[in-house]
Amino acid sequence: YLYKAFWSTHPFVHLCGRRYVRHASDTVAVKVYSNQRCVSLFVNGQPFGTLTGDRIFRFEQVPLGEGLTYLTVEALTPSGERVADTMTLERVDKRPEIYTLPQEEDDMDGVLGPTPVADRSEITLGEATILSNIQGEQVEEYTVNITHIYPNVPGETRNLMVEVTDPRLLETTGGIVQGMSGSPILQNGRLVGAVTHVLVNDPTRGYGILAESMLEQAVWQQAQVS
Repeated sequence: YLYKAFWSTHPFVHLCGRRYVRHASDTVAVKVYSNQRCVSLFVNGQPFGTLTGDRIFRFEQVPLGEGLTYLTVEALTPSGERVADTMTLERVDKRPEIYTLPQEEDDMDGVLGPTPVADRSEITLGEATILSNIQGEQVEEYTVNITHIYPNVPGETRNLMVEVTDPRLLETTGGIVQGMSGSPILQNGRLVGAVTHVLVNDPTRGYGILAESMLEQAVWQQAQVS
């Protein structure tokens, strides 16, 4: 969802932390990803706060009552469209053991390390994969082909073209559909970029932005803020 916050043009908000919904504490920090400038958090239907920022938002000291706490985050687009996301947290007496990572390094070898970013020169035409959750919260990997790599143009978000080849994705959605913008593209264990647009007349194909382009844009934006 962080990739989606940077690259998707489809308005959305996302509450992070669905894998860790049980907390043995009175308060928690709530992180939100969004491609909107302003997001508001509601706790059990009551306004908690509003933050203005850039893609990553963090609400501190969000209270947890006894039992279940219902969170809603929402944002209004410039056109007045409301986008929202919800999540339920549970206060417990003891932190669940499943939330603690194993200490044996051998067992976790290669699992926790970050995914390296592919340089443009390392990307080749041919097989790659995308990560997407087309049903619920389950993220799955689907095969695609990188069919074109376009010349580097500053500010351009259409750096490459991918074609969906995975039979499961083709059968389920027919290709790239709304909501898949921001899906990471991987090749040879490296992050190539993310899906940005779909061809209207051919949903099996779509454009992607290179990860290195996104990083360059992020550095430029940070420089403007500084």
